[in-house]
Amino acid sequence: MSHTLFVLHELAELGISITTSIRIQAILDDIAGLMPAYGAVIAIGLLIAFSVLKLISKKLAKQPDPSWMWWGLAGGFTLCSALLLMQPLLDITLIAGARSDFGFAMQCLSGVCGGIVYGILRPTISQAGEHE
Repeated sequence: MSHTLFVLHELAELGISITTSIRIQAILDDIAGLMPAYGAVIAIGLLIAFSVLKLISKKLAKQPDPSWMWWGLAGGFTLCSALLLMQPLLDITLIAGARSDFGFAMQCLSGVCGGIVYGILRPTISQAGEHE
């Protein structure tokens, strides 16, 4: 969503009228369009980051499960790493909403929020899996 809203904001700055319905449709279109590639990059990154976090927690901290704050940090690190790696590997910033410093920060904050939500829901998800 932040990517789409940043792009639409830039268009509005050029004087283009963008209605709420256009914003909603653009968000839905971008989610559908970005999900296969950007979603896969994020999913793989989160899998790696969350696996490393769980391993570190077990081996070094001797804790069965990291707190929600650590999951958030791992999520933010994932988005930051993915965006920073895209530029040198592809020679372009594919996510237009992340081209400004604020847009980049918002993408990373989205990763933090996703990690926190995962960290909070994780015990619930684990318990649900045990009962099946």
